[in-house]
Amino acid sequence: MQTGSVWTEAGLAIAGPHSGASLEPVPARTTFWFAFVGAFPDVELYGG
Repeated sequence: MQTGSVWTEAGLAIAGPHSGASLEPVPARTTFWFAFVGAFPDVELYGG
């Protein structure tokens, strides 16, 4: 759904109907593909 609000990279609405609101952070982790495959050997990787 689109509301027309403008959001910063930090997840803060700076204009529009949600101005002043902030997004809830989503836990994430960055890793190397070979480390992920080492931890999850049954995973199937697809190139893009």
